[in-house]
Amino acid sequence: MTSAQLSAPVAEVSTAASPASAPADPLRRLVRSAIHAPQPLRPGTDDDLNPVSAFLLIHPELGRFLDTRIPGIEFIVHLSQELRVHAPLDGHDDLSVHCAIREVRHDPRGSRVRVDSILVAPGGATIASSVSEILVGGVTVPPITSAPKSPPLRVVTDTLPLIRAARVSAGFSAQYALVSGDDNPIHVDQDAARAAGFAGTIAHGMSVVAIACEIASDALAEGDIGRLRALGVRFSAPVLCDSDVTVELSECATPGLFALRVHTGPALALKSAWLEIAPHVRA
Repeated sequence: MTSAQLSAPVAEVSTAASPASAPADPLRRLVRSAIHAPQPLRPGTDDDLNPVSAFLLIHPELGRFLDTRIPGIEFIVHLSQELRVHAPLDGHDDLSVHCAIREVRHDPRGSRVRVDSILVAPGGATIASSVSEILVGGVTVPPITSAPKSPPLRVVTDTLPLIRAARVSAGFSAQYALVSGDDNPIHVDQDAARAAGFAGTIAHGMSVVAIACEIASDALAEGDIGRLRALGVRFSAPVLCDSDVTVELSECATPGLFALRVHTGPALALKSAWLEIAPHVRA
């Protein structure tokens, strides 16, 4: 393994990015097709963007930041993701992305790096914030100690979970690759996926998160996805294309928080996951 030197524990990068407006959001239309639900959900109004749209704006700059900050990376594995939306995503131009390395831990395959990212409007307001845990393969990065992690959520055990299913097709994965700009061939090319050790092409992890967000919006927020304020997930098993996923939502002891589990066959695709949904405010 090579050794990468960080000159400081915090580094930033700024770059322009512009989200689509709500009526033309291609991610939302694509994800709605996976769960066989019509769009728009609220006739006569514009739906907010799926919160994963914020991740799609942050992700390219996060990748460039890691390439610049940690030279010699052989591969990248997305281990976990937290995301919080602070303001509506649509209606902004020239958004910038700022990234900072906050924690580094050793891993036998390289280093686990936690990166905090924010999506900022021209006036300085934070539109969304992100915490990504990423395995950078083949490089050893000097450790950086961060604050202790939050305790796990307590699920209300006497409430039955809500369960819904969705189909993750190869066509869906190919379209998500176009929408997201993530062209890793393991998501669209059978030979590349098998060469990487998978039985076939696998869905992008955040595309599965986007599906779970839409299902949660339908089930818990009357279809108003703007009420979905934050999420956190750990990616634990790949989802093969042309397979079904089962989304399980359970109420937590903390009001507005819901535990999320996404099953792919007998395995868990998303674990230790949670969603935060704001209460309905009557007009």
